Amino acid sequence: MILAIDPGKSGGWALFYERAPRTRNQGGMLHSAGPWKKGGLEDTTLDFRNMHANITTMVIEEVGASPQMGVTSAFSFGRNFGEWLGFSLSLPHLIELTHVRPQIWEFWVKKNVYGGTPEDWKQKHKAALKSAAESAFPYVRMTYSICDAALLGKWWIETKGENYEF
Repeated sequence: MILAIDPGKSGGWALFYERAPRTRNQGGMLHSAGPWKKGGLEDTTLDFRNMHANITTMVIEEVGASPQMGVTSAFSFGRNFGEWLGFSLSLPHLIELTHVRPQIWEFWVKKNVYGGTPEDWKQKHKAALKSAAESAFPYVRMTYSICDAALLGKWWIETKGENYEF
């Protein structure tokens, strides 16, 4: 299984099957996804807690704190990112941990998934990402919190996951 993480304050997670199940008309490999809860990783009820032994790949967005963030927000962001790196150490079968800058996976999404205009992408960036995620995963109720993680996982599978079917 592949775990994709958007560690931002309003981010989320997405868990992908290694092989796509052919039931429930899923049309892809996204197993489950969810937003963060207030207390970060420890307060988030995650479907993958029971499946963590099956996670072989973890891909996490590598974003630093921005100057607009206050000290508390920057600290919370760093804490959440660190918790995820710590969680990766508990995965008994983790083969690959990938850190990726948003510019890399978002450029791929804009080029390969997003069907709107370049002006819409520039002006309504977050809405454009949500729209791309909705078209990629029509069977999932997509929210702003989970769209980045879902697209990050799709990016990894399509560009790095040579042994995975999507």
